[in-house]
Amino acid sequence: MTLLVAWYWSRGRRPSLSGLFLGVLAISLAVLAVFSHRSDIRVGADVDFDFSRLIENVAPESVLIANTWIGNEYAAGIATVLTSDYHHDYYWGYRYFVTFLIRPIPRQIWPTKYEDMNADWLRHEDSYVMERSIAAVGHPLVNGASTGSIADVYMEFAWGVVLVFYLLGRAFGLAWRRHRMRGGIWSVWLIAMLVLSIYLPTQSFSAWLHRLLFMGVVTSLFWRFWIRPRRVVGRREER
Repeated sequence: MTLLVAWYWSRGRRPSLSGLFLGVLAISLAVLAVFSHRSDIRVGADVDFDFSRLIENVAPESVLIANTWIGNEYAAGIATVLTSDYHHDYYWGYRYFVTFLIRPIPRQIWPTKYEDMNADWLRHEDSYVMERSIAAVGHPLVNGASTGSIADVYMEFAWGVVLVFYLLGRAFGLAWRRHRMRGGIWSVWLIAMLVLSIYLPTQSFSAWLHRLLFMGVVTSLFWRFWIRPRRVVGRREER
């Protein structure tokens, strides 16, 4: 994937939709093939590829708690969506608000921040999610199981997830155009967005955005007050 992105970056052209689809499909199948045979892959081993094992990874027969698939990301994501539908309650942006704006404030400065914001459940989120999941789908989510960004945003905005990901695509498109036309800090933002995009399918939308803001804001300030003035001075000296 890194080589593919670097190749398109050097060409200065966005990949076609068909090329992007085929590339992602090929990479996904390769990852699934390795994942489904990981117990047999070792130095000197003679691995016989079994297509049925790959299919089992894509469409498991069971997601019962006694089955290891309960920790599968797809199963965790579906369970999260079903849990939100079962309880008919969504955060409507409040969880993101607390996570991005309230949580970073040190407890030494604001000891009762969660209580004051009526978000004490964030301190006990694992047990809170477990209780909701058991009531909705009959089993808890395995600790550490990732739900993916789609389920994460669905839990926040319900079907507003469609709009959020549309805007996300527009943001990537804007970053790409600004990178091609202006360069500079926009190239840095695009690189950060692409590098961190692995968090979207493997972790959550908030995990991606949290790291992007941390990297992007700090880098933008450094660029604005340190790199940009030096570039301006350098150009004047060249003239």
